[in-house]
This record gives sequence, C-alpha cells and structure tokens, in this order.
Amino acid sequence: SYDNKYTMLNENRPKVTSGINLNVKGEESSATTLSDLSVKSGDTTYTLNPTFNPNSGSTKEYEAIVPNQVDTVTIDATATSPKATVASGTGEISLNVGKNDDNIIVQAEDGTQDTYVVHVYRLSSDATLKSLNLSNNIDIGNFSSTKTTYTALVPYSTKNTTVTATKNDSNATIKSGTGSWDLVNYGSTKNTKNVIVEAENCNTRYSSVPNNTCTTKTYSIDITR
Repeated sequence: SYDNKYTMLNENRPKVTSGINLNVKGEESSATTLSDLSVKSGDTTYTLNPTFNPNSGSTKEYEAIVPNQVDTVTIDATATSPKATVASGTGEISLNVGKNDDNIIVQAEDGTQDTYVVHVYRLSSDATLKSLNLSNNIDIGNFSSTKTTYTALVPYSTKNTTVTATKNDSNATIKSGTGSWDLVNYGSTKNTKNVIVEAENCNTRYSSVPNNTCTTKTYSIDITR
C-alpha cells in the first residue's frame, strides 16, 4: 500500500548534492609558422628570396642581398600563433663581406621547435689587384694593390708586351687592359695602358639592390721606348 507519511518525510529531508569540478585543458598548439619576416637597415627593407609567404611554413630558408656599405642589419620575425615564441635569431646582427647565416628558432606552445634560416649576403667592394706583370722582362717596379700608377723604360727594339693581372677578390672582374699590347709610340710619346677592375657590386645582377653602387679601380701603366 502507499505510505503517505514516508513520502512526506522523504520530501522534507534536506537534499545533498555532490559534484566534480573538471578543469579540462585543450590540446597544446604545435604551430611554429611565422606571420612576418624581414631584413632591414634603417628605413630600407631588403628583398627576401624566395618571397616570404606568411603563415605557411613551407619555406624555411631565405636570402637577402645588401650593399657593401651596410655592415649591420636588423632581422624581425613574428610567430603566427600568439602562444608561440621566437626564441632567438632576431635583432641586430653584424655582417662580414659575403654570406652571413642567421638562424631564427620558433618554439610552439607544446615545445615543438622549428628553425628558419636567413642568409644575408653583403656585396664586396674590393676592386684591387693582387699582382700586375709585363712580359719581355719589362720592369714596372714593386707592385702594391694600393698603388695605381706604374712606369717603365724599355729599348726601342721592344715593340710589344703582354699584360697579366690577378685580382684579390675572386668575385671581382678585370674588365680591360690585360693581354697583348703593341708599343707603337717611341721617344717622348708614351705608351699607356689602363687595367680596369670592377668589384662584385658592379655585377648587373645586383643592380636592383637598394643603395648599391659600383666600385672600380684603374691601374695605369706608362711605357717609354
């Protein structure tokens, strides 16, 4: 039978509730991509090759070419995820002539790390010679890469010579003045030859580098017969 007293007792009894507080933490991000990457000197930003593609992470190696007069650059990088950090590799770096490698390390929230490499190439302005020589025993005196004018006195019977030269920088170019040389003048009229050297920064492939200028040097030889 139905006991109304028992039912009322149960309804009047204080209710006790119990619960479990769950603090569920989501999966940590492993994103190590960059949203921004740049190489700058003052107000000038230098082109990255290949072109930087924000947030993709598909390319992790880049090159930037700067003129010789730039001896420091500032490298900036921003992680795509607000929970990731750029651990190292940004800020101002000093440059040697030639290739300078900068490693940018990005650390994700879960500790995953990735490295982006920026090769900053500083052009050479070295247009000097290491040696300069003439054949047929023609003596132009002691050679120095900083000395640009040379003279020689030869017998009338010496009617030709060959000019040879070597450059200090393998990336420089001897544009003219070497090879066979006919000495057609004699007496008070000198025979003059100009050996012209262009530095690496004169190469037309670097013509689009901001503020780049061509450096040349001319070595002059005067021969009297």
